Amino acid sequence: MTRDWNAVLDIVAGAGLTNGEDLVATAISRRMSPETVLDGFRRAIELSENLVDGEEHPFSHYESTPPAMIDLRVLAQGEVWVDVLRIPHTIHDPDFTDSYLMNLIRHLEREATAYWPHYDPTPEEADPAVWIESTVLMQSLRNEAALRGMTPEP
Repeated sequence: MTRDWNAVLDIVAGAGLTNGEDLVATAISRRMSPETVLDGFRRAIELSENLVDGEEHPFSHYESTPPAMIDLRVLAQGEVWVDVLRIPHTIHDPDFTDSYLMNLIRHLEREATAYWPHYDPTPEEADPAVWIESTVLMQSLRNEAALRGMTPEP
């Protein structure tokens, strides 16, 4: 087994992903080992090998998405956010802190342009910023922020 975070960064880069440093920082902050993260990649690959062409695992089968990747189906629901380590966080849970909520809203605003091309937006959603605000997840996050007395800028 390796204790080398470079192996994780190599896999992330090899997959064409750009958030390897975020993945490693998050894993370290949660006291996860490189082996645990690498096992996440192995498990996602194993699970994908069992699929028939065009088939996908249910959204709630979080381990089927490799670490550092987003399952964009998360945007079509408003109950959980799944982080870079594939850990689901219930939005309405008190453990979903105010700062995490605000950071997630900002993250989605920043990444809207990257996520948007993977959808078939309506003419009204031709602008990624408009589109991200129309997703079930963003509406749920904005509602949760309002319930907590927070007013993030849309």
